Amino acid sequence: MTGTEDYGVIARWTEERFPKGGKVLWLSLTGSRAFGWGEEKFDYDVHGVYYVDGEYFDYIHYGSSIAGMPVDLNLRSIGGLLMMGFFHPSFEAIMNVSNPVWIGDREAWERFERDIIGNINELFFWRSSVDFQLGWLRSKFHPRTALHTYRVLLQPLYWKEKKKVKMNIFEIVDELGLDIKGHVICKEAYNKDKHVSEKDQGLVWREIEYLDRLYSQAFPDPLHAPSTDWKESPVQRWYDKARKIVDQYLGWLKEKH
Repeated sequence: MTGTEDYGVIARWTEERFPKGGKVLWLSLTGSRAFGWGEEKFDYDVHGVYYVDGEYFDYIHYGSSIAGMPVDLNLRSIGGLLMMGFFHPSFEAIMNVSNPVWIGDREAWERFERDIIGNINELFFWRSSVDFQLGWLRSKFHPRTALHTYRVLLQPLYWKEKKKVKMNIFEIVDELGLDIKGHVICKEAYNKDKHVSEKDQGLVWREIEYLDRLYSQAFPDPLHAPSTDWKESPVQRWYDKARKIVDQYLGWLKEKH
């Protein structure tokens, strides 16, 4: 699978299973291939956004092959995505659909890029996601787990400086001018099914601790609001703003379709 037409096969296969009028708005490549450490032996992690007027599944997963292409396909309704990834802010949810490889409704994507991705803010970066990944790596060091630990630290740091989303952690390291190399060591080990030496594990941990300090400086925990008045907290102010953005986007989409 190499071009947009190949992803179009996935979109058409999906739409055939929707109620009449259901439409895939766009498909986004995520996972190891998008993050920079995937190889040909891996499948394609594809996240999609769809619109169906009326009741339908909020989340759909299919892991197998489509027209001979190995895929791990995850689809969310646009309403479900906006409620769970934007209204209740989650950088991971928005990021996974921010790398379109096939677009069925260009205006829907362009509005999403402008109104949704363009309104990402510090509230999307929860300390708990970093702590979870660090805990997972501490429990058993594995090069794939280490790569994801680099990822959950580097992608937010890139957003903080550039105010845009980027998935590939190797490009992020280059663009931010970071003097680190543990992610390269882990990629080589993972793709060769090898362990990382104790010496290199020490290097990886030093780099991750350094990136973690940068993350903590860049993203104070949003739950520690400076005011004890909930109505004046940054989280409540975000809910008020996000509700208007979501209602406007979904209202426009319903009129169009």
